[in-house]
Amino acid sequence: MKHVLHLASWYPNKRVPQEGDFIQRQLQALSIYAPVYVIALLKDQNRLPGTVTIQQDITDNLHETIAYYNSRVTGIQKMDALLSYISYQKYFRRLIREHISKYGKPDLVHVHVAFRAGMLALWLYRKLKIPYIVTEHWSGYKIQDKHGIFFQSAPVKSLIRKILDQAKVILPVSSNLADDIEKHTSNRNIVVVHNVVNETYFNPPETASSEIFRFLHVSTMGPEKRPELLFTAFKEFSKSRKSGLICLGDIPGNLKGKLKNDDSGKDHIIFKGVVPYEEVAAAMKSCDCLVITSLFETFSCVAVEALLSGLPVISTRVGIVPDLIDETNGIIIETDAELVSAMENIWQNKSVYDRQKIAAAQKGKFSYEHIGARLVEVYNSL
Repeated sequence: MKHVLHLASWYPNKRVPQEGDFIQRQLQALSIYAPVYVIALLKDQNRLPGTVTIQQDITDNLHETIAYYNSRVTGIQKMDALLSYISYQKYFRRLIREHISKYGKPDLVHVHVAFRAGMLALWLYRKLKIPYIVTEHWSGYKIQDKHGIFFQSAPVKSLIRKILDQAKVILPVSSNLADDIEKHTSNRNIVVVHNVVNETYFNPPETASSEIFRFLHVSTMGPEKRPELLFTAFKEFSKSRKSGLICLGDIPGNLKGKLKNDDSGKDHIIFKGVVPYEEVAAAMKSCDCLVITSLFETFSCVAVEALLSGLPVISTRVGIVPDLIDETNGIIIETDAELVSAMENIWQNKSVYDRQKIAAAQKGKFSYEHIGARLVEVYNSL
């Protein structure tokens, strides 16, 4: 097995425990087959400027180095951005040098999200001729993402394209994302490797759910998730149906204000906030249908988790959804206007959806063992 050094742009951390948790799960999957070394450098503006703290953890075969830095601040936006860039490069290079000093020169660098960690892969490629590959999760290749590549400065766009162009292979987490990435690189060595879903938690219930038909929504509820579209549709649907809507995820401040001023249907919508992974799985067992109203997704772990729970899914055509959803396990809506009728369709045909069969059809496709083996296969092909 090659000596692979992983450089992560996002990673679970003390500030945001869920940030890049899908990256961590991929690396846990890989660690079944080989030692995994990952470095992530994250900015922490609560730290003393010009300092860095390093945290190292070893869990079985997974070696994690997570560092927190803060750059000096002048109050001049462009100068502060430059100082942050310089600090990021300096501290990340130091961490890489320490890894090489301890473990030797890697055979391969694996970048997780091209910008910003890909800058270090370019540096290593120029300095030590170490090839690199890129796993991509970023939604920024989609024009709908207002913080994405289409809205970045020319130097940032150029840098991202250079990182992608020079990668030995690009590994998007869905075919949908692969299509978007192709528009931004001349590199055509693109291989889809999916995210990991923990099958220990997500499996179908042994008994039927309650008499009340419950829809489930799981998201950050930001603008791109379009929760208001779901709330409006549910209120229309529930006028003549005994039903409920369970929402998991943090509610942004601007959305809280709107919900407070709109009491209609609130008794049937339950907001549980951010809950542990185990509680998400429990909610999927107790509900009857997952609803995704996103404008865009790169993968949609929640869709896979729902299917592994035997839960039919109503979704917009995003992420991995087109590859998974058919008439046996849900409905893909093409326009917003179709959402209410899709909810009615699922409700009327609830007995048609066999939760055991829905779950069985996805079993193993996104497991730790399968995704870890796919990554080993990619490494061996290089």
